[in-house]
Amino acid sequence: MKKKLTGVFLGLCILFVPVLWAANVTITEVATIDSLGRKRAVFSSSEKIELSIKCNNDVDVGNTISFEFIVYDPVNREVFHHTGNAIIGAPGEGGSFLRSLPMVFYTTPGRYTFRAKIGATGGSDSKDTYFTISSPYIKIIRPFNNSTVIEPAPTFEWVSSGAAKYMVLVDLDQSFQNPVWQGITTTSSIQYPLNSASVRARLLNNKKYWWKVEGLDADGNRIGVCSEPFCFTVASQSSRDVEVNDIFISQPIWILSPEGQLFKMIQGDWIEEKSREEILKIFQEFKSVITVRIKNLGTQNESDIPLKLFIEGREVGKEVIPFLSVGTSKEIPFEILSSQIVAADFKKVMVSAMIEVEDQNKQNNLLMKPLTIGIPPKFDIALENLKILDLKNNQEIKPDNQGRYPIFNERVKLIFTAKVILKTEGFLLPKIETRFPLVILPVSFQMNGEIKGEKSVKVKPGESVEEFFPWDVPGETKTYVLRISTLVCPGEEDRDNNLLETKLATYFPGYAYDLALSEIKILDDKENIIQPGSDGSYDIIGKPVKVALYAASSENVPHPFPKETGIVFSVNGVKKGKILFDRIPQKQLCVFDCPCGDSGVYKLKIYFFKVMGNENPRGNITEKEIRVTRPPAPTGQIAGRVIKRDFAGVVWAMGVPEALISYSGLKDGEIKTNNQGYYLIKDLPAGKYKMMANKPPYFGNSEIREVEIKEGEVAEGIELSLPGLSFYINNAILKLSGESVEWNAPITSAGTLVGVGKGQILYCWVVDGQKGETLSVQLSEGRAEIPSFKLFSDKPGKHEAKLVILSPNYLECKTPVYYEVKSLPTSILSVIAIPRSAEIYLDGVLKGRSSDDEKAVLIIKDVPAGQHLLEVKKDNFYPDSRTVTVPPDQELTIKLAPKAPLFTITNITLSLLDTSTVEAKLTGTGNGSASGYWVVDDKIADSVSIQVVNGEGKVKYNLPATIGKHSVKFNLSHPTILSSNVLPYEIILPPTPPTPPTPPTGMKNVALQANGGKATASSYGSYMGYVASPDKANDGDKNSMWCPNAIPGWLQIEFNNVYEITKIGVLTSYHTIIYYTELSLDGVNWIRVTQPFTTKSEKPSGIGEDQEYRLFDIPPTKARFIRLTITSTDAPLSHIYKACVQELEAFTSGAVPSGHIL
Repeated sequence: MKKKLTGVFLGLCILFVPVLWAANVTITEVATIDSLGRKRAVFSSSEKIELSIKCNNDVDVGNTISFEFIVYDPVNREVFHHTGNAIIGAPGEGGSFLRSLPMVFYTTPGRYTFRAKIGATGGSDSKDTYFTISSPYIKIIRPFNNSTVIEPAPTFEWVSSGAAKYMVLVDLDQSFQNPVWQGITTTSSIQYPLNSASVRARLLNNKKYWWKVEGLDADGNRIGVCSEPFCFTVASQSSRDVEVNDIFISQPIWILSPEGQLFKMIQGDWIEEKSREEILKIFQEFKSVITVRIKNLGTQNESDIPLKLFIEGREVGKEVIPFLSVGTSKEIPFEILSSQIVAADFKKVMVSAMIEVEDQNKQNNLLMKPLTIGIPPKFDIALENLKILDLKNNQEIKPDNQGRYPIFNERVKLIFTAKVILKTEGFLLPKIETRFPLVILPVSFQMNGEIKGEKSVKVKPGESVEEFFPWDVPGETKTYVLRISTLVCPGEEDRDNNLLETKLATYFPGYAYDLALSEIKILDDKENIIQPGSDGSYDIIGKPVKVALYAASSENVPHPFPKETGIVFSVNGVKKGKILFDRIPQKQLCVFDCPCGDSGVYKLKIYFFKVMGNENPRGNITEKEIRVTRPPAPTGQIAGRVIKRDFAGVVWAMGVPEALISYSGLKDGEIKTNNQGYYLIKDLPAGKYKMMANKPPYFGNSEIREVEIKEGEVAEGIELSLPGLSFYINNAILKLSGESVEWNAPITSAGTLVGVGKGQILYCWVVDGQKGETLSVQLSEGRAEIPSFKLFSDKPGKHEAKLVILSPNYLECKTPVYYEVKSLPTSILSVIAIPRSAEIYLDGVLKGRSSDDEKAVLIIKDVPAGQHLLEVKKDNFYPDSRTVTVPPDQELTIKLAPKAPLFTITNITLSLLDTSTVEAKLTGTGNGSASGYWVVDDKIADSVSIQVVNGEGKVKYNLPATIGKHSVKFNLSHPTILSSNVLPYEIILPPTPPTPPTPPTGMKNVALQANGGKATASSYGSYMGYVASPDKANDGDKNSMWCPNAIPGWLQIEFNNVYEITKIGVLTSYHTIIYYTELSLDGVNWIRVTQPFTTKSEKPSGIGEDQEYRLFDIPPTKARFIRLTITSTDAPLSHIYKACVQELEAFTSGAVPSGHIL
């Protein structure tokens, strides 16, 4: 059972119908639809369009499927992009559409591209379709201008402009105020009635008539006109008129493949792809037939008619037609060499046919027509007969009684048949001996949705070929979905058989056995077992070793293992080797190389893989953990003493306690001397070392000694002497001017140095780990005062400052000082950036955009005091960059200079000019043409374009005169997307009007209900409970009304008798309409008594602000019926009431005045 899910959003509709399954998320149809629901490829720029997308989904995507509607103009610019529609991502068919869309993206006449995109978690798809938008102007063709027509009922032809229907008008003058005939059709031609019921509509001989075409939308509104009318004259006597009626190819030539490319050719046993030039050479051996149809439209028989044929302006044939009777046609074939009619690029060629006769209609003696010589054939591609074959003996593999195939872990063939069935009659090229077309089909093989193989299958048209894909069946017992498919190609009619699909299950035959692996042994390169040392570790680093074990089974089963079955060796989870078995082993020694390049713990693991039928899987895996160590390296020792020497360089014999000795070489380290100054460094790898001693602050560094030690020996007596200092520092006392300061406030540090002797001391301050410049001070009698040092205070937070002595001895102050800088003061930075919506950056960080109103300001809060880099940027303007100080002394104003004159609209203001007219005022910059549309009561009402000069433009709109409360706004679509304010307005019933003059005494309104008049109409509407029925138009109440809901529309009143009518009165209101009136005795044959009249075209003699009354004088005419026909209205499509008629009156002579609306 199928369910349908639908959703609607602002005129957008989405729907979804679940089905069984599909291949993936794909688009099945993209279409352009008119307001009548018909699929069309040609539209007028003044009508509305529907963009439709249909799709198919195979699986539940777990989320939604989104839709994108994109339109590109004839020069491939994106002019429309809508995103946002989405449907539930359930399996099945679905879609989305944009309905009643104005042509807001129209830029120029030509071919437009509608690109549809869908996206979901499971995939995406896109598809294009093309449609043409024409200008509202219609090009009329025949009867030609200033021509003479022979037939009494000529056929009118024109070029379609994309309108839903067309009205043809014929009149005796160019004003068309009172057409003799008019007809409506949905095609691009219409025939004049042969025997019209109206005498006036019958065409007269030797009379000049004018004709024109108007395009109408689905509601009958005029959306297109021809640029100027044509005139023709009807011949009065015997006349000659021979027409070249058509040119066509009666013997087509195929030159395109199903893929839209040239057929590939085969010759002998090798394949080559012919170039266009080579194909052109082959064509010269063949002939095609071009047929010309001529027709005798005159009133006399014709004979010996010369006919010539031209291709691209060059004459290629000539024939003479012996005889052609009146009203008959004849087809004349021309046999032409293909080289004469096939262009080098296989595109269309211009073919012309001309007859040389002296007739009265020269325009139809010549016909030019572009013809396409190469056409794609119609055909069908079929894939069928899927079979499974054994790869070794080519025998077909059959399933068991459960439908399973015994192909577990095997390699098989998937055989299928491909064929191409031609369905086009014609001349197939080339057709020379061994040469013939060859269709190249791309075929793919999928297993469970994953592509496992692709190939190009070569098929002769009309024949079939057998092909196969090799399939490596996985070593798993499960069900597989197999698909073999080819692409759907252009020209293909039946697409259902492009796919072969089957589901099959595999199984293993199931022999019983028990596998086991023995304990892992470590072997040397001669395969002798290596035993661990006393600590359980192995000394195998850098040595070639192996790992070995036995693989065995409980019995020797003669059945071979599945392909690629065996054991795997891994070290610390990383695979290091694999051994494959072709049969189940009864007992087999398995040896692997074991890489152990460094000391550590190694986890060895060996296990069986891809084993089916094993009854005891516990023995399928064995593990062993070994520890590998490196033997200790040979070492030696260094022993000695640190002594001192005085200021004069004399070495003293006493040792220096607690002296620090640093050594580097094969091993680096430090050691301190004992109380007598001796030291001993143990476990040093044999080799060379450098040594140095020091003991700050009393001594300088010793000399650097180089010592070489040997394995197992002690290098003794290595003395290091420390030089004594005549002065040094052993302590520093620091102080601060304060522990907490405001941001950027001054703070200093000072101190006292305490030491021995006198001399110059070099030092520096280190603040938060950053070393400052080197300073100096004089040490005298062991003391020195450090002058005040200014610390930084421009960074909020806690800080550390300390003193470091650099000379004569190195000493870091043990007691640093700490201070805190309070948080930075902040301020508000107000920036006016012009133009509006400019980007504002502070210190390289985007802070926002200037407001989109007239202030164009951005308020930046919590800006730290100090200097900052301020940048202002906007597209098409030169950027501005400057340094500002916070807090500022005033508001900043920055105006960007435009790079080029910029056309933009920044504001739209609506205002009511009167009760029925609203005006939109556009303000901005530059000059150009803006476009947009009116929205009344949240519905699109009308699209307009506005000329903007020096940044200003205006447009007016006549509001719908529907009683009640409403709202209106204007939406701008170009050069930017912008909406105006919403303006409410209310339409109320007009006050009772003053009574104007009455018609002459003695007149009687026989259409009035009270006088027996009965009203009917083509349609009527209702709104908010008020029914605007036809009887409201002859009830004598000027406040009631008949309102049709479709235009054209008519109102008809039948009198209670036949009367002689002398005047007709019509009371209308609200919309501007065009109407005319007719009288009839029988309700079938009508006489038009008033010409089409446009309301509000001149000052009305009305009785109310929106009402208009017209009293027409007509020649006395006997009638029992009166009819008023409305042909046009300015009411928007969204209005229910298309026109309003309060009263229709028909006056005749009477004893007393009666039934006058006024």
